[in-house]
Amino acid sequence: MKNKMLEETIKAAVCEVFENMYFMFPEWSNGEAAEPEMPQTLFSASVGMNGGGELVVLYASTGLVNHMAESFLGLSHGLEDEDLVDIFKEACNVVAGNIVTRMELDTSMGLGTPVAKRLFDRTLVQRSEGSVLNIDGEYLKIVVNTEELMGLK
Repeated sequence: MKNKMLEETIKAAVCEVFENMYFMFPEWSNGEAAEPEMPQTLFSASVGMNGGGELVVLYASTGLVNHMAESFLGLSHGLEDEDLVDIFKEACNVVAGNIVTRMELDTSMGLGTPVAKRLFDRTLVQRSEGSVLNIDGEYLKIVVNTEELMGLK
């Protein structure tokens, strides 16, 4: 990311959400720490502005989404894919809202409805420019559409 202030805002938003909602502590790749390997299957979640394009996209390993669900719901078994999708979708929604709030952006258009799904094709993830995080050895990638975001200033 080119803008240092934007990068710090995104880091703070992601860390706050994962620490407070899931009791997880993201580690940002800085070139020195090893990135977790991208898994074969992932979950994808995105949220945009009403009438606009995607603002924030998250990609996560199945293991990470399972840990998130366990922490949030207090359940370690019996979770369906639908439950995992819902948990991840809500995480993306809260991260996006947190970024918009921290940047004091014009929210008159409002955030759109988040969408999430399980991905079996990693091509889009590999092509997307974003930050990769390590959360307890699990994979998380965040992609922020900076053009869309800065259009809200």
